[in-house]
Amino acid sequence: MPSKYKKKIIIGRNADGSAIYKNFGAPTKRELNEKIAEYQKKRILGIQDEPTITFGSWADTWYETFIEESDISESSLHGYDLSVRHLKKSFNKVPLNLITTVQLQQFFNRKRNLSHSMLGKLKNTTKRIFSAAMASGLITRDPCLGVNFPSGKPASEKMVYTPDEYQIVLKYAMEHEFGLGIFIILCTGFRTGELVGIIPQQDIGPDYIKMQRTVSSRGTPKIKQGGKSKSAVRTVPLEKDGIFYEHLGHLGILDKPDLLFKAPKRRSGVMSPSDWSKQLYGQFKADLAQDYPDIPILTPHELRHTYGTLLYKNGTPLDAIQKIMGHSTVDVTRQIYIHDDFSDIQKRFVPLDIWQRDEKGRKKDENSKGFSPVQAG
Repeated sequence: MPSKYKKKIIIGRNADGSAIYKNFGAPTKRELNEKIAEYQKKRILGIQDEPTITFGSWADTWYETFIEESDISESSLHGYDLSVRHLKKSFNKVPLNLITTVQLQQFFNRKRNLSHSMLGKLKNTTKRIFSAAMASGLITRDPCLGVNFPSGKPASEKMVYTPDEYQIVLKYAMEHEFGLGIFIILCTGFRTGELVGIIPQQDIGPDYIKMQRTVSSRGTPKIKQGGKSKSAVRTVPLEKDGIFYEHLGHLGILDKPDLLFKAPKRRSGVMSPSDWSKQLYGQFKADLAQDYPDIPILTPHELRHTYGTLLYKNGTPLDAIQKIMGHSTVDVTRQIYIHDDFSDIQKRFVPLDIWQRDEKGRKKDENSKGFSPVQAG
């Protein structure tokens, strides 16, 4: 029997704020109102008659719609991608509307040993996925409500080379078959994505190197103009006609009109940061460990940390280091990239002169036989 009476109600909101409607129809007004009332009751109780999509399917749709097409940095994009992978390992084929608060709590309990940074990304991604599902009318209750999110393990301090180790590794890199990238990072503080995006003819001058493009580490490597943030696009100063420019000139690469690092097996020729790390830096590390077993093996990012740290120890102001490293704020430079040991603190420590002194270096208090501390004020 055809529906004589029809009505549509709002059951949610899209991300842009527009309404999501559901249509109802029945032969009589009474049956129509009963249908709507029954539907609303089931929504309150979390009961759904309609088939629902799986978490994995929705997570992919959410990522492609809200994240992949948005204007965010490469590192943020990678964080969301990694978080979705974590979630799909546990919930990929689970119906979205059947995931409970208890299940999410158990999931995060198992992840409590992840770093504080990674757990923060995972928490944010999870909340955004279910919030968008609510707004799209796919679920009637957000299972994130009531979850006690763990804080994770504090980040371990990054290792850096001492000045002596730095000199040894720098010289070794100049002589090694695959040492060019290591040499460049140690002299400029470039990130690996920035390193594999260098075009010498466009980027390198006698006393500078420009960071103008990066290569994505996700999927098929692609060249992206700019960096992980606006501040990442920068010009790093170098010593005029110094060792950097001289060494690259000796290698005959200063006039190279295309990418400095190439992936011969890829049609595009673009080398990804991970390929560089695994292949070129991997062989360099193995040889360095064999020839200099007492020198620690650092990650590529710790090579960058070393550069920033040694700039600081040599007296470069923090605001200059911020611009050289391409950090978004000077706080990032201070909190993450500066590594003080006790000897550094001692060198900059100025003791308080708390005792009055006489011609022999001390002065007695006029009213006592002891020595008087200087009074405040």
